Amino acid sequence: MNDFQEKEVIYQLMSDIMQEKKELNQQFNLLKKKLEKLDSATGNASTKTTTAITPDLSLLKKERIKQQDAYNQQNKSNHYISFDRIARTIASILKQSEVPLSNKQLFERIRTEYEITISYANLTNNVLRRINESTSIPVERAHRGYWQYRLKN
Repeated sequence: MNDFQEKEVIYQLMSDIMQEKKELNQQFNLLKKKLEKLDSATGNASTKTTTAITPDLSLLKKERIKQQDAYNQQNKSNHYISFDRIARTIASILKQSEVPLSNKQLFERIRTEYEITISYANLTNNVLRRINESTSIPVERAHRGYWQYRLKN
């Protein structure tokens, strides 16, 4: 197939999709009108109040709102602290220190001075490992269990 034929096929597919979209929109509007008629005929107060509060929200928008609420609720209870904030805090602590600090010393200073709540296991197994792998954060492993600020060469 040459480029011209491929373009023709793509345009034809796009045209077919647009036609299907028109048909689906028409079906959707018919179903919506039928649902409104049923709501008005039954006089159901609960559906009237929900449609008055959230007029014309599509199913996708409602689902997105539910997911956002669930995510916010989950993070609200966990007090989410970003990796970047913890990494910059660790880099700042190590920059101020003249000698390499151990995992426990870092953990205590993060908790007491910066009031960041993080578990020791998460700090040692996840955060410090990711910092070591990252080239953008000037922190390096001095030796087992000790970390130091990396001077630029």
